[in-house]
Parts: sequence; C-alpha cells; structure tokens
Amino acid sequence: MTVIAWDGRSVAADTQCTFGDYRGPLRAQKIVQRGDFVYGITGWSGWFEAWVKWHENGADPANIPAAGVDASQSGNFLVFHEGKALTCSAQMPYLQEVGAPDAWGSGADFAIGAMHAGADARQAVEITIACTPSCGGPVDVIELSPTPPGRAARLASVAHLPFNGAA
Repeated sequence: MTVIAWDGRSVAADTQCTFGDYRGPLRAQKIVQRGDFVYGITGWSGWFEAWVKWHENGADPANIPAAGVDASQSGNFLVFHEGKALTCSAQMPYLQEVGAPDAWGSGADFAIGAMHAGADARQAVEITIACTPSCGGPVDVIELSPTPPGRAARLASVAHLPFNGAA
C-alpha cells in the first residue's frame, strides 16, 4: 500500500513495503529523481524500473510494461517535470496531466484532504501515516524545480504531444 502526495512544489511518499496484509521488513522507494524528471509508482513496485525505461524510450502506449496476470492491480506510474504531473497505468497507458494538489495510492484520500487543509506534501504523507495502517515508514521528499519562464511558453505550445521530454 502506498501514498504519494504532490503539492505543486514537492513530491512525498511513504516507504512502507506491504505484501497483502503483511507489513514487510524492506524499505520501498516509491519516488526517484532521474535527471530533470521525478518518477513515482503505486502498486507493484517491481515494475518501477520498467515504467521508467518505458518513459525514457518515448512512452509509447503500444509498448507499456507487461502487466502480468491482472492489469487492474498494476497501480499508477507518475511523471513530474517542469511544474507538471502526469499519471498513467497499464489499464490506461496514456499519460494524463493532473493538477496540484493530488495524491495516489491507498492513502490518497487522507493526503488530499490534508493538503486542502493547508499541509504540504510531506505533512500530508505524515498525516496519512498517522491515519492508516496501510502506509508507513520514513517519508521520502523530492523538491521539484519550477518551470523556467522561457520554457513555459514552449511547453504550452506542445501540450498535445506525448509527455516524454522529447518535445
């Protein structure tokens, strides 16, 4: 189980590793920074690297990572870049932009409520951990870079293109 929160300035995630109803002994990394991109995953964390490579190779919906037996259990893949957040899944392999604040995973409702009440992303994850046993561990936080002013206009002009940084 997971919570990832985005407040428009930072992304935060819990690090609890869960196997069904069992809280595992491992620390799960659910957000990671690669160059100018920050990636996040909910659901099966074993897919994380495959999803990142899929994005780095152009994010072609026809080449999404194999979903295994049940794509409905795959969770969400998240991409944060230059002030934007996008999400997709094996069931819906097209990156869709979302607005801040937003959150994903089993603790999303708690985190969204916390951010609407004034919490930042880290505080929202901490509040979620306090409210549900399905999230826990230390909180990872990645501060996002704002969109450079000259680049904002160019991004707006290519908003209809696939979001893979190639534009």
